[in-house]
Amino acid sequence: MNPDQRARETFLRIIKPILKAAVNRFQNKPAFKLMRSRFRTMYWGR
Repeated sequence: MNPDQRARETFLRIIKPILKAAVNRFQNKPAFKLMRSRFRTMYWGR
């Protein structure tokens, strides 16, 4: 396994689940929902 493949495997096994958990945790907070809706309005006009 070359270094790039190893880095990708490490990311997929370790970092990705941590990031998914963090995103799920913040998505349910009202402040995050407000920020997300403002971001969409600002950049996509929705």
